[in-house]
Amino acid sequence: MNILCVIDMQHDFLYGSLANKKSDVVIENVIQALNKKKWDSVIFTQDEHNSNYLQTREGKMLPVEHCITGTPGFVLHSKLLDWLMQHTNSADLVNKPHVSILFKNRFFCDTLVDEIKLAQRSNFSPAEPINVFFCGVCTDICVISNALQCVNIPNWDVTVYENACAGLTEEYHNMAIQIMKNCQVKMENV
Repeated sequence: MNILCVIDMQHDFLYGSLANKKSDVVIENVIQALNKKKWDSVIFTQDEHNSNYLQTREGKMLPVEHCITGTPGFVLHSKLLDWLMQHTNSADLVNKPHVSILFKNRFFCDTLVDEIKLAQRSNFSPAEPINVFFCGVCTDICVISNALQCVNIPNWDVTVYENACAGLTEEYHNMAIQIMKNCQVKMENV
């Protein structure tokens, strides 16, 4: 089973308060990743915060308001939103109020686990590996935190599309890539 996780490709990370200089290149590479293979499931995440963000634990550690629900910065990039709307049978949009999407509750884990169970009941053997691919932003926050959690799940093979990711800075991106490699996350380019 092949699953692509497109992490937080929202206006604030691309052009807003936490913008990255590589945004335009990353967007095109994410689109290439989306079209690279037949995905059994594609999960888009959106970082989601409320107006009290600066009072939260994350807000105290990263004191930059971003992805506040209802603001232009919260919105997924239009090209990716278009792709999502054209692939509603195989793609989901999941809001996450924390850097990780693998916590039980209303987060990604429930969506991903349900997708895997459904696929295993239909065409897949329970012993068949789950291939989880990541792309998006920020490499050094949300991409790394989710990839490192997934790599510890038995029978999951985790790959990050390195050139379809960007960090807060190029240095942070490169450090996150190296840490993921050290922890047995595979790296590929689209």
